[in-house]
Amino acid sequence: MFGEVVLTGKKPGDVPGINPYKLMSLVESANSVDVSAFTKGVAAFTARVEAAKEAIDTATTQAQIDTAYNELNDLINFMNVVKRYTNLDLSSLPNGEEVNKTAAAAEDVIAKADATSEEVKQAIEALDAAIAALGSYSLKEVYEDKFYIGAAVHLNGLNDEKYTKNLLTHYNSITAENDMKPDALLDKAESQAAGKVVCNFEKMDQYCDFAVANGLKLRGHTFVWHSQTPTWFFKEGFDDNGPYVNPDKMDKRLEQFMNQVFGHIKEKYPDLFYAYDICNEVVSSYTMPNNNWKTVYGDYSYVTKAFEYARKASEGTGILLYYNDYNEYDEGKAEQIIELLADAKAAGNIDGIGMQSHLNIEYPSMAQYRATIEKFVAAGYDVQITELDIATAIDGNGPPPDSEMAAKQAKIYKELFKIYIDYKDYISSVTLWGINDQHSWRGSQEPLIFDREYKEKDSFWNIISVGLEENE
Repeated sequence: MFGEVVLTGKKPGDVPGINPYKLMSLVESANSVDVSAFTKGVAAFTARVEAAKEAIDTATTQAQIDTAYNELNDLINFMNVVKRYTNLDLSSLPNGEEVNKTAAAAEDVIAKADATSEEVKQAIEALDAAIAALGSYSLKEVYEDKFYIGAAVHLNGLNDEKYTKNLLTHYNSITAENDMKPDALLDKAESQAAGKVVCNFEKMDQYCDFAVANGLKLRGHTFVWHSQTPTWFFKEGFDDNGPYVNPDKMDKRLEQFMNQVFGHIKEKYPDLFYAYDICNEVVSSYTMPNNNWKTVYGDYSYVTKAFEYARKASEGTGILLYYNDYNEYDEGKAEQIIELLADAKAAGNIDGIGMQSHLNIEYPSMAQYRATIEKFVAAGYDVQITELDIATAIDGNGPPPDSEMAAKQAKIYKELFKIYIDYKDYISSVTLWGINDQHSWRGSQEPLIFDREYKEKDSFWNIISVGLEENE
C-alpha cells in the first residue's frame, strides 16, 4: 500500500546492524592530515589508518568499528595539539620547558608503529597536564609598560561574547576597521541640506561607548584617503554628477570635516582617543590613476593642509596625529613619505608615522623592516604599528596554510616583537588587524595569532615569550 521502504546508507554486502560510514569518512579525511611537522615520523598514525580500513572491511560488530574510529580520531586530535608545541620555544615561560619535553616524548609515541592505546592515552594526559601548568597570559599585561596592544574590530564582533572575551583579555586599544572611514561618517543628505559638511556619528559612537564602558583606548582611522571616500564629497552641491569643486572650497570642506569629528570627540569622548590617522596611503596612491584628492588639488599639497587643520581642530585633546601607509619598506618609499611630510613636520603639525605592516612569510626581510623603523625614528617621528598581520602566501591565491608556513609565521612574529621592544621608546602602539583568523580580511591565509576557535597559535606564544624575556 505504501510502497517499498528504502534504507539509505547501506549497500549490498553490508553486515546487518553495523554502520561503518562514520569511520569511512574519518579515514577519508585522514588523507588530508598535515604530518609535515613530525620529523620523527607518524607510524602510529599510519598504523591506525590501516587498522581502520581493515575494520571497515572485516568488522563483525559495531563495537569493533567504534573502537577503530575512537583510536584514530583521538590520535588525530592529539597530533593537532602536539604539532602546536613541538617546535615552539617556551623556555621563558614557567613550565615551558616541561611542555617542550612532554611534546617531544609525545612525538616519540606518534612515531611508533606499535604504540598501544594506553601509551597514547598516557602521552595525551601528560601533555594536557603540562599545558595546563603553563597558565594563562594576557598580551596587554605582558606589554603594559612598553606600548599599547590593539586590535581592529567591527560592530558584529562587539556583540559576540567569544569575540569580546578575547578582545578584553588581550587588548587595551581598538581601531574601527571600517566605520570611522570617510564613507562611514560623511552624510550626503544632511550635507546637501545644510550646504556644508555634516557627519553621522551613529556607528562611531557605538565603538566609543564600548571602549569607554570597558576601559579601552581608541585609534581614529582615517580622514584623507583616496579610497572609501564618497565622490560627492569632492563635487559641487555634494552631488556625484556635479563638477569638481576648486581647491579653496575643498579646503573648507576638509576643515569642516575635521572640526565636526574632533568637535564631537571633545564634547562626548574627551579622554578616549590617543592617536588619529589623518592621511592614509598617499604615497601608495602616487601610481594610481584615480585619486579625487589629487584631481581637485592638482598635487599633494592637501596633505600639509590636512595636518594643519587637524592640529587646530584637535587642540587640547592630546590626540597624536599620524600619517599611515603600507609597504614602507619598499625601495625608496620611506624616503618619499618623509619628503611628503616635511612641511607638516616643520610646522609641528604631525607626530608620527603609522606602519600598517600587512606582511607575508616571504616579504619583507626583518633587516628591511628594522631599517624602515630606523629611518622614521631618525627623522624625528613616533612610530605606531597600525594594521599588523602576516599572511602565509604572497597573495590570496596561495596554497592552504600548512605547519611549515605556520612555523615561519610564528618566527616572524617573534622577530617583529623583538624589534618593537628594541624601539619601545619610539613605538607607542602595536595594533593587529583583527581578533582572530575568522575575523580577518585575509582569513584564508590565517594571518593572525588566534585561530578561528580563538585558540592561541604558535605566533601568540612567541609574542608572549618575547615579552616575558624582556620583563626578566
